[in-house]
Amino acid sequence: MQYAQQLRELRQRIPIPVGQAAQLLKQYEGDSAAVERAFLHDTIQKIAQQTGRSLLEAEEAWQVCRADRLHAISYLNDKTADEQYVPSDSITPQTLALIDEWLALESYEGFDVALSFKLDEFVAILNKIPSFEPVSNALLQARQRQQTVFANFKPDNGIKLYVKLSNKLQGDLRFQQAYAVFQRDIDRLEDALHVHRRYFRRHSQE
Repeated sequence: MQYAQQLRELRQRIPIPVGQAAQLLKQYEGDSAAVERAFLHDTIQKIAQQTGRSLLEAEEAWQVCRADRLHAISYLNDKTADEQYVPSDSITPQTLALIDEWLALESYEGFDVALSFKLDEFVAILNKIPSFEPVSNALLQARQRQQTVFANFKPDNGIKLYVKLSNKLQGDLRFQQAYAVFQRDIDRLEDALHVHRRYFRRHSQE
């Protein structure tokens, strides 16, 4: 391959894809320094465009994040979110702790199990975070379907009946729809919570 040595050296210095490196080496006739400058210029511009921040801030983020473009974009997006953050009396370290506890239970034990754990408190907190009312409604709908399916179940009915009812619940259309809403918005919820967490971390260090 033409410019093979330059390509290897480039990829040791900067995170440039092989195809892009080969194309730029050909364009700049093997001038590795010119390729590196062109790659850096293009990358910084893309970071700035995707985050709405200045070229200077994009370059600083690129350096802070050790030449990781995706990390730099996330870093700047977090910075923007933090700058626009408006503290809320209803979101406190205590309410965040309850949310984290509920989400951890859902992650480790499952959605159906989490529906039986402090759901009313969890939903009340969600309702205070803008745009998450559909998630709250979905969680309440899921619990209603769960209660309907398990209405006549008692602990001494045995595992076979429990499994049968669990399978019935998983196949329930309205339960599936509610779970789909939760799954759709869980990443967005986590992003919103991270902004609050960062705010409280900063203030705890002051």
